[in-house]
Amino acid sequence: MAGVTVTPLADGPGETYIGLVLMSGLCLAPMIMLGLGSRAASGNRRGRRIAVGISVAIVLFYGLSVLGSHFSWPDLRFRGEITDAALLILLGCGGFLSLPWILAFGVVKLVKRSPDRSPE
Repeated sequence: MAGVTVTPLADGPGETYIGLVLMSGLCLAPMIMLGLGSRAASGNRRGRRIAVGISVAIVLFYGLSVLGSHFSWPDLRFRGEITDAALLILLGCGGFLSLPWILAFGVVKLVKRSPDRSPE
């Protein structure tokens, strides 16, 4: 087909990176955070510290990646609105990452606290 041009999904390496990070964050990270939240609630002291440390590292990684997506490359000038960046960080890190962790942690703690009911 002559004259047909294919537009790229991203305009540069920064946009490609953030696209991959955000897509993995939307698909995989909530499930990983569910597992880490349940591990933090049910594990021993060492396992809890490891699960919390990994969770914090994941949230920081995604938060900094979203923040970095608002900088132009290679001169690193902030483009866009600060409120847009803050909203994306809040939605991404709070909604897609922290909320599943908190829910899993709370459910496991609630289940561990309730008395064992064995069938009679």
